[in-house]
Amino acid sequence: ENAAKVSDKTANDIEYRGEEIYEIAKAINNINDISIQNAKRIKEIAKISKQLKELSEKLNDKLNQINT
Repeated sequence: ENAAKVSDKTANDIEYRGEEIYEIAKAINNINDISIQNAKRIKEIAKISKQLKELSEKLNDKLNQINT
């Protein structure tokens, strides 16, 4: 009877740990998804930043032409 209790407790512990591992895996997948989204946004921001820099340089050129 004692061995059966230990066996049941061990089985319950294993099931609980399995559920914990599953939740951790889900959280890691969520972090991965967020990281991928962030990387895409960073690329978009870099592209827009480059475009803004180019527009700013063109504007400066035009202003310099007007002022000279």
